Amino acid sequence: MKHQTILLSGYSARTERAGPLMLGTAGSYGNEQLQIRRGNGWEALNVRVVFHPCGAELLVPEDGILTVPWEATDSPLDRGQGRIVFQGVSEGRVIHTADLFYEVRPHSPVPGHPPREHVPVLSEELLKRVYEIGAAAESSARSAQSAEASASLASNKAQAAQDAQSAAASSAEEAKKAAGITLDATLTVEGNAADAKATGDAVGQLKSDLTALESIVTAIQEKLNSALPVDAVTVKEINDMLVEYFENKAVLEVEA
Repeated sequence: MKHQTILLSGYSARTERAGPLMLGTAGSYGNEQLQIRRGNGWEALNVRVVFHPCGAELLVPEDGILTVPWEATDSPLDRGQGRIVFQGVSEGRVIHTADLFYEVRPHSPVPGHPPREHVPVLSEELLKRVYEIGAAAESSARSAQSAEASASLASNKAQAAQDAQSAAASSAEEAKKAAGITLDATLTVEGNAADAKATGDAVGQLKSDLTALESIVTAIQEKLNSALPVDAVTVKEINDMLVEYFENKAVLEVEA
């Protein structure tokens, strides 16, 4: 099959070669294909092509390859008689090319007339496109529903896992209570069973107090042993301090 390229750019439609477009001989069909290239300003347009004078019209497919309909070459056409016009359409925009001329050469009569292929009219092609778009939309909707169901299932599984984790933590707490284990947040390792930290801190404080009292006694004894004179009042004060010291010491040692 013969291929010829037509470039759409702005308001013009032109072939790669100079001169009119040649589409074979009268009555011949199924031999000519046009490769429509969308150029400047035509890239995102839906393109329709109309052949004159027969009036045959077709939509240009996505790949741009268009088979010339038999109506366009049914009769001989001289220069200026055969014309092709392209229409580009998008939302809010329509553009038409100037006529692209084509010729169909004559030939001597041939007896008989072979059957011709049916070329669908534009309304049939549009209906087919609508069906294709509808099928694609339905497939997309099914895919979206499937994705939504999968997301819901994953969410339910995550919630179930979280509930199981909470239940396990609650069961562990109940088990500790049943075993009679008391937890104390002030211990060396927070949340563990009681250890000797608090008791050890108290013992340490008591020992520190004993050391302080012993320092006081030492100071009193040094005062008594000094060569300075000591009156009766000083002797009584020292005696009272000693009595209080020994009483406190006895109590601290018992607590320790």
